[in-house]
Amino acid sequence: HLILYQLDNVIFQWSSAFSDVNISILGTLTGKSDIKEMRNYIRLIPFAGYIGVAFVSVLLYVFRGYVGYLFAKEVELILYIEELTPFIIVYAQFESSMVLFSSIVKGLGKYELATKYNLIAFYIIGLPCAYVFAFNFQLEIAGVWLGIMVGQLVLALLFIVEAADLNLEKAVAEIKAAAEAENQLKMDEKSECKVTDVDYSGDFKHLTA
Repeated sequence: HLILYQLDNVIFQWSSAFSDVNISILGTLTGKSDIKEMRNYIRLIPFAGYIGVAFVSVLLYVFRGYVGYLFAKEVELILYIEELTPFIIVYAQFESSMVLFSSIVKGLGKYELATKYNLIAFYIIGLPCAYVFAFNFQLEIAGVWLGIMVGQLVLALLFIVEAADLNLEKAVAEIKAAAEAENQLKMDEKSECKVTDVDYSGDFKHLTA
């Protein structure tokens, strides 16, 4: 399982890197209210990420017969890794789609929505499917990965639908309004904490007659 995870991680790091770049760029452009550039990067970054993922995936598939030698010496285990490598590559495509499209939602500050989608896709759908595939259908490790793949697919679809239905003008306006409200709240808290100077001299005039 750990070996398969490492193979998946080789592909995942590409999509994760492009996702981080997209989140950072969209956050910066949101502050500038540059809707045109935001649309450009929303299209460009996922596309560039997919190219990188496809390149690494092809390399892993072509050299799948040699990958096992990097992790094991037992022939049986090496052959098992070779057999499951195409499956891991397919899994990584769903995972990369989820990561790249989630960067659009996260870049616009909708982390609560991303958390809700993750909860639905993995805990409500993915994990039960993994249990059924692994134990009921006796697919063992492949069943666990297949169940998680179902979760990845559901999550990717949720983010794709969210991105397709996204109103950038409205999203940017909501973010700026929330930021202004938060700044105003901080200013109000600071003003309440200020110690005002009070003139008590008049209270003691009757003592200095």
